[in-house]
Amino acid sequence: MAVRSFPNGSTAESGASERLGRLLGGHATAWLVDRARRRLEQGKPLTGTVTLATATPAQRRAAEVLLGRRAGAGSSLSVSLDEVDRIW
Repeated sequence: MAVRSFPNGSTAESGASERLGRLLGGHATAWLVDRARRRLEQGKPLTGTVTLATATPAQRRAAEVLLGRRAGAGSSLSVSLDEVDRIW
């Protein structure tokens, strides 16, 4: 795969990594990254829905930023891994 370089020395690949870090690198999304990592470790596909039983307001907001839509109401928070995959 060709990697596009920019005059400032950055690459398209590094830009994608930086974006990924901004969206999934914080404390509020750590649960989502952990769930995805566990699925991979168990040999399961990154499809379906993961749910956090008691989401904080920060975790809800992080999901809204990631998905580009309101996370819904209630104490639990569900995120479709298929939807996250479509974003990338």
